[in-house]
Amino acid sequence: MREAIVVGAGIGGLAAAKGLVDAGWRVTVLEEDAALREVGSGIVLTANGLVALDALGLGDAVRAVGVEALPLGMRTAQGTRLQRGAEFASSAMTGIHRTTLHRILAEGVSGVEIVTGAHVLAVHPGARPRVRVMEGGEERERVADLVVGADGIDSLVRPVIRADLPTDYAGSTCWRGVVARRLHSPTGSLQWFGQGSEAGIVPIDGNRLYWFVAARARMGRTARDEHAAARDAVQGYEAIVREHVGADPESPVLRHDLRYLPTGLRTFVAPGVALLGDAAHAMLPTLGQGAASALEDAATLGVLAARSDVDDMLAAYDRLRRPRTQQLQRLAHRLYRSGLDVRNPVLAAARNGVFHLAPTLLAEIAADWMLRWSPPRR
Repeated sequence: MREAIVVGAGIGGLAAAKGLVDAGWRVTVLEEDAALREVGSGIVLTANGLVALDALGLGDAVRAVGVEALPLGMRTAQGTRLQRGAEFASSAMTGIHRTTLHRILAEGVSGVEIVTGAHVLAVHPGARPRVRVMEGGEERERVADLVVGADGIDSLVRPVIRADLPTDYAGSTCWRGVVARRLHSPTGSLQWFGQGSEAGIVPIDGNRLYWFVAARARMGRTARDEHAAARDAVQGYEAIVREHVGADPESPVLRHDLRYLPTGLRTFVAPGVALLGDAAHAMLPTLGQGAASALEDAATLGVLAARSDVDDMLAAYDRLRRPRTQQLQRLAHRLYRSGLDVRNPVLAAARNGVFHLAPTLLAEIAADWMLRWSPPRR
């Protein structure tokens, strides 16, 4: 039985482990945290993300608890409609809490060895790649047929492929929270655009709503009360935004600076090593494709893992995943520049005019290539 080591037990890492186990591999997942957990708030899965989950055998489990929500449109911060909601089933999104999705994935990887408190020191590629890791205060070496780097934007595996690829800061920070749904809460997803700021609301499982607020800020800034900082960022927004952002959150409001990877990787693979998710193609959240693209990676790897030759499998993985995800990275960045990055009132008014005139059908056509993804054949 061939063996794989997956570095990182987040959504992408557990999904990769599921695909590899289903293909007949013995899998060990190395997680740096002391416990298996997922920190976050809500997450939105578009149609392509659900197709990837179907390929992993978990789509129905996610649909059973997730909340289907059509996009209800875009508005200015003050509530003027910029674009009506989509009316096509392909645009439907599934809102779910990150911890719920993580739990479904964790329950789906039976037979996988998950080692927590494991800090990776170095990865050595080759026909039998080696991983040096600290476990329980002791250094040891693990050897496998494949190492998958699913350890996020600050990946410790990525230097095997390129050590000098820096992360970029977009210039904005983002607050996220989860609150109880109200009688008059939106039944689908809504998005608002201000001057150098943006907000959104999406229903998720558990009769809850996920909200986010993004605004221009210097990198690394924090507030004594991040919930208060988020409320301050939407002071000029219409009442429905202020009410939901101001409501008591079920857990502390999270704040993360928006960082991304430039499209500078010429390959996602090295001998015996593959990068997956944010480790390979961390993108800005403007497309809502971060989790979906990681799930696509995992589903693709799971299909290709049935091949007998690892080099052939990795070459196919790189060929299938790199062009698509790097195109998504570029598009997400362009959308950021035309949305959240616009601070000048005149430019913001011009942007709003473009959004208002763009028919929803054109947006559907533009997104069709992104949403209509399917896993490769073996």
